[in-house]
Amino acid sequence: MKLPSSLVLLLPSGLKITSLFHNILQNQYIYGVKKSMKTTYWLSSFFGEKKKNILKRKIEQYKKTMTPKLLIIPGLGDSGVGHWQNFWLEHFPNTIKVTQDNWDEPLLNDWLERLNETLQTIQKPTVLVAHSLGTILVAHWAKNNHNAYIRGALLVAPADVDSHEHTPECIWNFAPIPLHAMPFPSIVVGSENDPYMTLERAQELAKNWGSDFINIGRKGHINSETKLGLWEEGQDILKLLIQKIN
Repeated sequence: MKLPSSLVLLLPSGLKITSLFHNILQNQYIYGVKKSMKTTYWLSSFFGEKKKNILKRKIEQYKKTMTPKLLIIPGLGDSGVGHWQNFWLEHFPNTIKVTQDNWDEPLLNDWLERLNETLQTIQKPTVLVAHSLGTILVAHWAKNNHNAYIRGALLVAPADVDSHEHTPECIWNFAPIPLHAMPFPSIVVGSENDPYMTLERAQELAKNWGSDFINIGRKGHINSETKLGLWEEGQDILKLLIQKIN
């Protein structure tokens, strides 16, 4: 991610933008992490009070344009207590969620309609964070719809609705899985022992969708049973996606 010239011009003359300085600005201001006193003191050592305040205002303006909202899109049965999606929803202030009327007997058209309703309310750059059946929902939506505010998608543990061996009958109506390229940057995250999709199949979908693929090892369906909490590894993957978008 390149810092804008409006920020670079405020740096003290002769100060090089080292990777450390860049990372501090990015981690403390751009990605939405709360400012720490340590960073404030660090800035004070390089800037006078007036220029420091100008820089902080510029960074806040930059953050508003470069930090996307997150839209949580759960799969079958919702992502309840103990699921990393639920932890993210509660932890990150810039996060909202698609809420379906029927989580246990999903119908593709009904879920698409609700997703569309939710997306129509979005007025800021947004990254879709989908899990399981939610990733397939995103693929169906992206096939026939467009929203300029959708900047990317994190697609975690897709559910293979094309395979009767791997998924329950109640979600087969989401088949066939669209195989077109996503119209925005995306990352598919797969697990080596996911009961709902083989790793090879997940890699194949990622290739068709034009997505990067990340294998996180033996993490099951990457859900509440895996007990991931805030899933720091997933946050790192999300950062990679945001850097790709920017």
